[in-house]
Amino acid sequence: MDIENYHDECLRYSAVIGHCYKLSEAENLNVSVDYGRKSGLLDENNDLSPLGVLVGDAILRAHSI
Repeated sequence: MDIENYHDECLRYSAVIGHCYKLSEAENLNVSVDYGRKSGLLDENNDLSPLGVLVGDAILRAHSI
């Protein structure tokens, strides 16, 4: 993986985790990750699911990133 793809993936993952953090309203990263799994944005390994990739891209586009 090249550095640009890695950077994009990190931004996408951060956007999704931030989204889960906001929606879970728990102010706890572990709860946010659990929320991401339950909502289908993360898989059992806490990697982005295909849906998570789409949501992450949409979040980044909405913020012009």
